[in-house]
Amino acid sequence: MGATLSIGRLAGTPVRVHWSLLIIAGVLAASLSSALGIAAALVGVLGFVGSIVAHEVGHALTARRYGIGTTSIDLWALGGLARLEREAPTPRSEAAIAAAGPASSMAVGMLSAAVWFLLRGRIGWEWASLAGWLAAVNIALGVFNMLPGSPLDGGRVVRAWRWSRHGDRIRAMREASRIGIVVGWLVAGVGVLASLRGFSSPMIIVAGVFIAMSARVEVAAADLRAEVSDVRLSELMWWGIAEARPDTTVAQMRAQRSRLGAAEIVAISDGPGSHVGFVVERDLDRVPVAEADDVLLADIMTGWDSVVVARPEDLLVSVLDRIDPHRPLIVVPCGAAVSAVVPPSRLRARLGI
Repeated sequence: MGATLSIGRLAGTPVRVHWSLLIIAGVLAASLSSALGIAAALVGVLGFVGSIVAHEVGHALTARRYGIGTTSIDLWALGGLARLEREAPTPRSEAAIAAAGPASSMAVGMLSAAVWFLLRGRIGWEWASLAGWLAAVNIALGVFNMLPGSPLDGGRVVRAWRWSRHGDRIRAMREASRIGIVVGWLVAGVGVLASLRGFSSPMIIVAGVFIAMSARVEVAAADLRAEVSDVRLSELMWWGIAEARPDTTVAQMRAQRSRLGAAEIVAISDGPGSHVGFVVERDLDRVPVAEADDVLLADIMTGWDSVVVARPEDLLVSVLDRIDPHRPLIVVPCGAAVSAVVPPSRLRARLGI
């Protein structure tokens, strides 16, 4: 998801906001301020964003219980996404992680409803109305996300159930995604019917189309997984990674391009075995010739902490959700230093992208 702004960390996990959420927040603030006043509107916007965060934190905390970390929590116009380091290892863990988000939303909704019920008449009407609105939003968020089709959380639960029934994860992905296509178009259809009856519901239509399109992408992803299900990283590896110091200029590195071989990467090291980052070959090519003598590799490198590390015996499908097809996949043989890489071009060729 591009064009995101990091707003901090929550329990060690980076939280990022996509620009589309800022637009929704602005529209929401304008709508609430006209009905409840500026102060309540600001609290309402914060509560709305906090509700999305709570939903994703539910996923992240449950994943942590199963030993799965979260690389980031991304927030955008139609919700959020907790990016997990790897897939759930079992149907049970996948169902638990998926259900935790809607459960968190329902909990926040019930708490907001309790505040509305207990404090109405004791606080200003605008604050009571705001509590009731937050209750409705969170309960709706929880119920909507449990609709039985991928990429919704309910679809993940269906996928886990089907996986547990026949033991084929990829087949379960296809089944849940195909249900998601149907669910998405049904949601969009409800939005269209509501609009024809005089109820403005563009977001329902957009959400439905998004679900259907995302589900189609997941069907394609399942087909791809089936195609590469038996491919091991050792089949794609290039042995030997060139190293350079951070103060090496782009011009100097271009003159030594042959050192890269087919790895398409140079590791940036400030000492023996001390890697601080890496530069992909195409990043070298992006620097204008006129600036190549002044730009250092340290200026264009990507930090080593963003590298996806795996083992030669790992299956390609086990790392698909963690990799960027334009970045290298570093392979570390057991007990050895970093010495092999899956070059981006080989990865893209094998995935057909």
